[in-house]
Amino acid sequence: MPRRHTIDLTIASLCCAVSLACPTARAGCPPPYSGSGNATYYTVSAQGACSLANVDGETTAIVYTRWNGSAHCGECLRVTGPLGSTIVKVTDECPDCDHSELDLSKGAFAKIGALPDGVIPISWQRVDCPVSGGLKLQVKDGVNPYWFTVLADDTRQGIAAIRAKEHSSAVWQPLTRLDYGYFNVTSSAPAGMQFPLSIELTSISGEVLQLSDAIHDATAGVTYPRVEQMSACSDRIFAHDFGSNQ
Repeated sequence: MPRRHTIDLTIASLCCAVSLACPTARAGCPPPYSGSGNATYYTVSAQGACSLANVDGETTAIVYTRWNGSAHCGECLRVTGPLGSTIVKVTDECPDCDHSELDLSKGAFAKIGALPDGVIPISWQRVDCPVSGGLKLQVKDGVNPYWFTVLADDTRQGIAAIRAKEHSSAVWQPLTRLDYGYFNVTSSAPAGMQFPLSIELTSISGEVLQLSDAIHDATAGVTYPRVEQMSACSDRIFAHDFGSNQ
């Protein structure tokens, strides 16, 4: 069984003791995890199944049987092959891969192996994404106050959960992860969701980051850049199995 990540309650308690608000609870660094398999490559489209941008040389697809409802979208891996190593972000799913295989973007494959080989042996480690600056929240096209859907991108870690709090409310509502990377919340209230919404992100290492009044309204397709970012844990490798359904 994978080990559960828990929030460092001591740090969180100290934070709340010295401030009326405690926007961030940090988690300890998980123990190492690594794996090995083969890598292939493909020509990426503009956007992957995660609804994240596919960037040639910087992204990868994972095996579809381990997709697990897009649970690994936005996570980063350091992949090592015959010619070196590179870091890639999970943005897509691979219908033809086996258990621990990766289908790298063509440019990423070329950094660690020879393209004519087609298939190369690799090892991989899950690490923090090498982002610079803050994260961003992307509101999906087609949203409205009754059906609201948002995606967190440019995060240092993968996102395990998102909650939202309506304006003048004290209640955090959990959002449902959709199988294409976004998180969704619906409202049956006569007026729908009350904006602005505060957003709470929980990383896969257990860190909690609260963003006050983060979403101004239900305008579709808007991106909200933030200055906040998940905390770093140098070359963090996460404990639960990238090649499993956890």
